[in-house]
Amino acid sequence: MKQFSILLGSGFSIPAGMKSVKDINDFIIDLKEEDFLITSDQSFILLEGESTKDFRPNIIEEKFFVALIKWYCNEVESEFNYERFYDYFISYDWFKTNEEALEQFYEGFKNGIGIPVHSIDTLATQILRFRDYFSQLISNLLKYKEFYGDLTTWDYPDYIAFKDFLIKLIENDVIVHTHTLNHDLLFEHLAKHVHLAGHFSDGYSEFGSPYYGQIHNRAGDLKKSYMVRLKRFIDQFDRPLRLYKLHGSIDTYIANIAHPTDITRVKKDWGIGDICKETVDQDENFSYLPMYQHTYPDILSGISSKTAWYKQPHYKELVDHFSSNLNTSDVLLVVGYGFKDEGINHLIESEFLSQGKRMIIIDTQKLSHRLVNFYKTREFEKSLTQLSKEEWDEILNEMI
Repeated sequence: MKQFSILLGSGFSIPAGMKSVKDINDFIIDLKEEDFLITSDQSFILLEGESTKDFRPNIIEEKFFVALIKWYCNEVESEFNYERFYDYFISYDWFKTNEEALEQFYEGFKNGIGIPVHSIDTLATQILRFRDYFSQLISNLLKYKEFYGDLTTWDYPDYIAFKDFLIKLIENDVIVHTHTLNHDLLFEHLAKHVHLAGHFSDGYSEFGSPYYGQIHNRAGDLKKSYMVRLKRFIDQFDRPLRLYKLHGSIDTYIANIAHPTDITRVKKDWGIGDICKETVDQDENFSYLPMYQHTYPDILSGISSKTAWYKQPHYKELVDHFSSNLNTSDVLLVVGYGFKDEGINHLIESEFLSQGKRMIIIDTQKLSHRLVNFYKTREFEKSLTQLSKEEWDEILNEMI
């Protein structure tokens, strides 16, 4: 069977209403204390115009969150980029980089907020909590309720030509390796199309899964809670339309961060609470063992820091798939990716372009990058949803 690779960046999801990098940057730098609430269980909740909070159990963390962003914009980088910002504060968490500047900021923060700060709340502990809240914020900005629902025939009319393109590839016995750097669920939702769903695999399966989640349901006066089986990653891609989420997903969590850890990635569907694991003792008695997850999903951020994860369990498996898929594919279709991830770029060059293979780029802007200029590429300077049927047929003819 022929094999074909796709690489999706943020430009793929923007036509469906997802926030662009610029939208996220603008939202973060304009964020004010009254725009969000950090609850007693460390959940970061966007208020979306709701009334001012009467109870603020983590008011110091809320003030720190806003103050750190403002300080960074004023003192470090006026042209804010949330991924570079993530690199900045995570490098302190990991290596104590920029320690002197951040310590000076923190002293000024404590002296200026007018609220006593407990002695155990050091800069290190505040940065650690900030990381959790920041990851939750990014996840919240990308979480669209409709992506969890069933697909209707009226969903995403702008993507019809792209869905037809995928269907034709499958009908012609082509394996479609789709790699995405996005955390959102748009592609999975598109894959629920009646002609795609039976051909789709993403490495996850609920069959035989020991992981469960609790759903709380309310219908009028009736309240009901029940357990549902959850999908877990088994690294099995056995259908022609295959999805590899190289930077994680907003619906995926590490099963257990407490001792003993369980780094299995588990998907939480809409409305799922905490994850537990079905266990059986030596007498064959079954029970649910509580698992403990981060308050944020398993997603990678940071322009440079996320590349450190490419050699860690789970992400190494996905990156290895990307490398292998590039080797076995004759054409690479790149959609809405600006070639800003050096780890991904290295693999594109070493495992694909250096072998004389062909890359097709769909992007709204003319890209000026060495991999685009030096190697054999064809560019469509437009959005994926703006391509005509004839242009999709041209691309298709190179695949089959």
